[in-house]
Amino acid sequence: MIPPLDTSETGMAEGFVKWFNSEQGYGWLAVVVEAPGDINAAGSDVFVHYSVIQTHGYKSLDEGAHVSFGIERDAEGNLKAHHVTPIGVEPHPAYLRWRDGAASPLPSTTPAIPRLSRGVRWLVALLAVWALLIGVLNIVGHLR
Repeated sequence: MIPPLDTSETGMAEGFVKWFNSEQGYGWLAVVVEAPGDINAAGSDVFVHYSVIQTHGYKSLDEGAHVSFGIERDAEGNLKAHHVTPIGVEPHPAYLRWRDGAASPLPSTTPAIPRLSRGVRWLVALLAVWALLIGVLNIVGHLR
C-alpha cells in the first residue's frame, strides 16, 4: 500500500472519487482536505477529466478511491482537478460515510446535544402548555 501523502507539504487537496465514467472519461471528486490557499473547496464537488490522472496505462478511477489532486477554476468559475493521484487501495473513510447516507462527506464537527431525562421533558412540556394557556387567557381578556 502506498503511504498517504502529507497534503500540507505537497499543496494538494485530498478526497475521494464520487463518480467516474471510464467510457466518457470524466467524473467528480469530493474535497475532504483542502490544500493550503485553496478557495474554500472543502465539501465541494470537483470535475475530473481522465487526462489529468497520474497513472500508467489505462486512466480510470474507481468509485470511493482515495485521491490527492490540485484544484483550479476554469473560465466559467467551476472547480476542476489537476494532477489527480490515487492514494493506496482502500476507499476513503469519508466516502464510506457519504455512501451510507451522510448529508456531507465531511466529518461532523457539531457536538452531540445531550438528551434530557423524561422528567425534565415533561416539565418543559407542562411549562409550554401553561404559557400557551396564559397567552390565550390574555387575548380573551383583551377581546372583552
